[in-house]
Formats: sequence, C-alpha cells, structure tokens
Amino acid sequence: MITLNYCYRIYPNTTQQQTLVEWMEICRSAFNYALREIKDWCDSRKCPTDRCSIEKEYILAADLKFPTVVNQLNSLPKAKKEFPRLGEVPSQVLQQAIKQLHRGWEYFQERGFGFPRFKKYGKFKSLLFPQFKHNPVTNVNLSLPKIGAISINLQRPIPDGFVVKQVRIIRKADRWYASINLQLDVKVPDPIALLHLKVARCRKEFHYSVAHWLCQTYDLISFENLNIRGLARTRLAKSILDCAWGAFLQILQAVAVKRGKQTVEVSARGSSIECSGCGARVEKTLKDRVHECPSCQLSIDRDWNSALVLLDRGLRTVGLPFSGCGGQEVTHPVRQQFSVVKLEALA
Repeated sequence: MITLNYCYRIYPNTTQQQTLVEWMEICRSAFNYALREIKDWCDSRKCPTDRCSIEKEYILAADLKFPTVVNQLNSLPKAKKEFPRLGEVPSQVLQQAIKQLHRGWEYFQERGFGFPRFKKYGKFKSLLFPQFKHNPVTNVNLSLPKIGAISINLQRPIPDGFVVKQVRIIRKADRWYASINLQLDVKVPDPIALLHLKVARCRKEFHYSVAHWLCQTYDLISFENLNIRGLARTRLAKSILDCAWGAFLQILQAVAVKRGKQTVEVSARGSSIECSGCGARVEKTLKDRVHECPSCQLSIDRDWNSALVLLDRGLRTVGLPFSGCGGQEVTHPVRQQFSVVKLEALA
C-alpha cells in the first residue's frame, strides 16, 4: 500500500471559519476533560494507604478502572445528552480528539516522559475527519460533513488510482489548510527485505561454491564442533551470524555426501595450544599470533597450527596416519585465491 499526504490551501467563508473554530474549541474541551479523568485517576492512586494528604485528596472508588480510550469513547453519547454543545461536532471528529490524547498517553508510557498537558484556548488547531463514503475532493471544492463545500486550491492534482482516506483541517495564523491522506491499495515490496534477501542469496551461493571447491580438492575435510550458539551471544555475534557458520557446515556435509567425500567433526578443545608437531602444550594469549614450540622448535602461524591439529584428529578418527608438521614443507598458512567463476567451473 502506498500512502501520500498532500497539503492544499483552502478558503472557507466567514461562517465556515466560525464553525471550524467552534469545533476546535469543543474538541479542546473534550480533550481536557478526558485528560482530567486520567490525572484524577492517577492522583487517587498516589496517596498513602495509611493517611491522607495534607493539601488535597482525590476521592475515587477503589474499584474504579483506568479510563481507557474505549471507556471514554463509549461515554460520549451520554455526555452529548448532558452537554448538547458536543453534538455540534461530527462524532468521528470528536472521537479523534480523545484518541489523540491516548496516543500521547501511550507515548508517555513507552518513553517515561512527556505526560500529556492541558490545552489552553487557541492551542487546538486541527480537526481530523477520519473517513469518507465518497471522494470529498473536486476540482474546486472540498466537501466536509456539516459544513459543506469549501473552496480549495488544488495546485497539485490527486494521482490516478489514489483514494482519499483522511482529511485534516489545519489553522495556521490567518490561513487554513487541508492535509489530505491518499492511499493506493497495491503491494509494494519492502526495499530493506529485498536487500536482506539479496545478501542471503549471495551468502548461500558463496557457501555452495566454497563447499564444491573443497570437495573437489580434498577427500577428507575435518572441522571442529564449535558452540556456535554460545559464540553468537558474545560481542562478535553480528559478525558470526553474518558468516552463517552453521549453515555452511550443513551445506558442506551435504555436498560431501553427493560427491562421495568424507567430513569429520572433531573436538575443538585445546586445538589452539596443542603443538601439531610433537603434541606438546604451548600456552598462548590472543595477542600471540605465532605458534613457537619450545620442545620441537616448530614456529608457524597459530591458526595454521590449529588447522593441522584438527586434521590430525580427523585422520585419527577415520584410522589414517598423520605425518605431523615436521614433514610439511609449508610452515605458513596458505590462503587459496579463487573466483566464483572458477568455482562454478569446478563444480
């Protein structure tokens, strides 16, 4: 659904201006009266239960419920009989004044500040007509209930297919305006959702490309059983979830089964401190990026050492021997550079 708000200058005559001003004052009175009920109910619940206030006391029934928007709207017909002046305003316009108060009350409840205030004379400067049976706008007039046709400067035509849903009459100094809400009932895709969908598809395509490349290059793939859910609750959660490690491992295992390759899940405990050459325990901190074993004098990147440890554990799991890092000529991590085109060709 597409929603537009167009503002037009209107030219009510003297009688229409007096009627609109009178309606605004009636709505202001209804707004203040409804706010008075809310404040009285809140103040009656503030006083101590064992003593009375020194200055003043609000005597209300203990079982009196909070004056909700539904209760106050339902009390309007009775109030119109007691105060016939309220009947001069269209019912829906008067109801919108009460709803405006409760919107402010809800904002106050959510934010914790901004309690609604009483409106003094001249501060209620708009009237909202929430719905119309027919299109109230013509080329030169705006038709409102109980007022009739008001001259309007339609300097910008209403787009084809749009329907007038609401009209708000606004008073600014000595001028009058009409803010018209237009709606077109069509399905509009969410641009943010489309961007997220594009990112998800690119991530999934990359996962499949890497999985096919790994299965094309190696017969055995060993990976550690990380607690991904636990890691996702740390400060690195956004980056971890964006990489989607769990989804990639599922895709990798599925591709390996299709290609007849083997994947092994091994324990991740101690993989960063175990020496891949001799199995000795070498303590490190996060700032230590090089693995230096005092026992076998092995010096390689710590991530490369951890990968060799995981490979050793995977080979032992399937019952194959492992030569150890001493037989490896490469002592630094090898970063495979590949493109999506090459991966698709290999797949």
